[in-house]
Amino acid sequence: MKISLKWLNELIPVSLPPDELADKLTLCGLEVEEVIRTDTGFEGVVVGDVLQVEKHPDADRLSVCRVDVGDETLSIVCGAPNVSEGQRVPVARIGARLAGGLEIKPVTLRGVKSEGMICSERELGIGHSHEGILVLDPTSHEKGAAFTGPSDRRDTVFSINVTPNRPDCLSHIGIAREVGVLTDVSPTYPDDSVNESDEVSSDWISIEIMDPAACPRYTARIMRDVQIRPSPDWIKERLEALGVRSINNVVDATNLVMLETGQPLHAFDYDLIAEKKIIVRLAEGGESFTTLDGLKHTLTQNDLLICDGRRGVALAGIMGGENSEVSDRTRNILIESAYFDPPAIRRTSKRLGISTEASQRFERGCDPNNTAYAVNRAAKLISDLTGGSVVKGIVDSYPSKIPHRIVTLRPERITHVLGIEIPVSRVISILSGLGLKPDDSKPISVTIPSFRPDLKQEIDLIEEVVRHYGYDRIPDATLSRLQLTSQENRVDRFVEELKDFFVGRGFFETVSNSMVSEHAVKPYREIRKPVPVQNPLSPDTAFMRSSLIPGLLDTIVWNQNRSQSNLKLFETGRIFESTGRSSPAEREVISAVLTGNDRPVHYWNASEKKFDFHDLKGVVEALLQKLHVERIDFEITGSPIFSDQRAIQMQSDGRIIGHFGLIHESICADWDIRNPVFSLEIDIATLYGMITEERKFIPFSRFPGVKRDLAIIVNESVLAEQVIDVILKTGDGTLQSVDLFDIYRGKAIPPDKKSMAFSLTFSSPDRTLQDSDIDPVMMEIVRKLETRIQARLRT
Repeated sequence: MKISLKWLNELIPVSLPPDELADKLTLCGLEVEEVIRTDTGFEGVVVGDVLQVEKHPDADRLSVCRVDVGDETLSIVCGAPNVSEGQRVPVARIGARLAGGLEIKPVTLRGVKSEGMICSERELGIGHSHEGILVLDPTSHEKGAAFTGPSDRRDTVFSINVTPNRPDCLSHIGIAREVGVLTDVSPTYPDDSVNESDEVSSDWISIEIMDPAACPRYTARIMRDVQIRPSPDWIKERLEALGVRSINNVVDATNLVMLETGQPLHAFDYDLIAEKKIIVRLAEGGESFTTLDGLKHTLTQNDLLICDGRRGVALAGIMGGENSEVSDRTRNILIESAYFDPPAIRRTSKRLGISTEASQRFERGCDPNNTAYAVNRAAKLISDLTGGSVVKGIVDSYPSKIPHRIVTLRPERITHVLGIEIPVSRVISILSGLGLKPDDSKPISVTIPSFRPDLKQEIDLIEEVVRHYGYDRIPDATLSRLQLTSQENRVDRFVEELKDFFVGRGFFETVSNSMVSEHAVKPYREIRKPVPVQNPLSPDTAFMRSSLIPGLLDTIVWNQNRSQSNLKLFETGRIFESTGRSSPAEREVISAVLTGNDRPVHYWNASEKKFDFHDLKGVVEALLQKLHVERIDFEITGSPIFSDQRAIQMQSDGRIIGHFGLIHESICADWDIRNPVFSLEIDIATLYGMITEERKFIPFSRFPGVKRDLAIIVNESVLAEQVIDVILKTGDGTLQSVDLFDIYRGKAIPPDKKSMAFSLTFSSPDRTLQDSDIDPVMMEIVRKLETRIQARLRT
């Protein structure tokens, strides 16, 4: 977005130097990429006097001039018909670079050497005249001095990179609001009052919106007896400085108002509107439409079209139609000022490959409550430029008025987030200056104007406050860290091995602060006494963390708010527990979470699959298998963190290794997490102690194994782990593995029972096993299952 400082000064007095203003805008989030000064485009151009003019010996239309530029006299070949002796003129010396990038070099024209150029307005970039050279006033320009150009045409243009969430800053009024807060000066807005005729607009045009979702509001004004002609120089210069081509006085006026207010406008030739009605509808599939640039487009049912009583006359929010454009023959016009649904305009713009100043604004979201002001402002300007009359009243179709949003802002929350206290009076001053409407209640209730669709939450308002209060005014505060240096040891390498495992399984590593809020330690109060921090920097760092899981939940929320809900995350770090002594207990753990979908919704060869408990259990089992850790018991246990029947404790010989399961619904709700979350936490030191350094190689049997399937009916409460434990302890040395492959509930199975089917693999290192070897073992296994867990063989 290009912003004219000269234009900005008409809205708000700017006393800051351009470079300082650019820095302040950048610091408040409006990055100024370039500062363009139009008064520095005359480098190498000086003021000279024409001493002598002679006809060129070999060209009728050229003259050879001797020009005194103060320190020397130059011979210049000139083709201007108005050059004459005694004139004071701008002279571009050798090496000068003029408007459009033209560099002056020594040339020979028809045998006569030219040592420079006597310039016209267009060559200097200060006007459009190129019929002859620019003749200067001798009283205002000293011979030999650098040419500076007319003061009323000097300007500074800021090229600002406006982020997609700030459509309000795609206008001079929007930037004026920002500058007003920066300089503590209130902007003034252009007059939109018009002198209206006695005729009534509703007698001239009717508006019908057939799809209010795609076009919530359509506003129009009628003007009569306009005179189409070129715009005055001040409008041409203003538009061209901002990169907009001048067309005629009516079109230029609508473009000027768009750059001023941010509201795109379009002018139709009223006499070309059939049946004197405007219909806003979705196009029919295959319908064709020719835009102003002469290109014919085939539309789809998703494209929004502005129509009259017979045909389309504009591609909504993007470009007008060739069949209704304003031309030299136009006498009456209809001015459109509308609000279109941003996604609808974006889809059509991208599909057709058409990007205009209007579509860029509509795609980001204009102000639906600004259409009337903009159309009145355009009518006033066009009336002044063309002498046309404004028909009384606007025709405004606004079926469902878009209400203003109200957001609550707590001053104490500002302090918590920023770590500093900003006076409430300053907070209200900043918000009011930005066009918001805060009241004086506690907490502050802030009415959000419709030109700020990006302000939806309390944190958005805090950002607005700190943008203008100044990020540089927030003192640096570095968290104290204990720096320890030590040689890498085996545990360090083991931690890296754990990290490699989780990364290899598709998890992303996170790093969170070890100092957390009370909210993060609350779920663990029943099992781990929290460790408070003395003199915390803010309430968000009031406790040492009791677990890594709350930090992972925070990361889920952060990603969820950015439409990333399918997550596999892990973290390693220390957790703390109060022991009642001077120093808290510290343990290093590794935690991980799964949430969302394991497979995308539109996976190419399978349906959507959400993460479940078995995915997490599979990760745990794969980790234990990789580390060759055996003799681990999985037991259901009560937990304030995990849901019942989905809380598993891992232990061996009385040592608790860790826990995993489904995070309780109440905790997910407390964090505002929409999907189920499966989590694990493993004590690294305990797990490391389970690893056996000495590993014996057991050769594979040369003889084929034998598989037997076993199906039993057990109580619903019996776990597969219990069954497998009985089978393994009962089997002899030939039983190699037991795998659960089916659980069945249904026909022929009692309601409180379930069927579990296992595959048992037998093998011997020295012979092929026979049925006579395996049958006794299977019978003993069935007997033990019957006596220990009341199982019944399913036949």
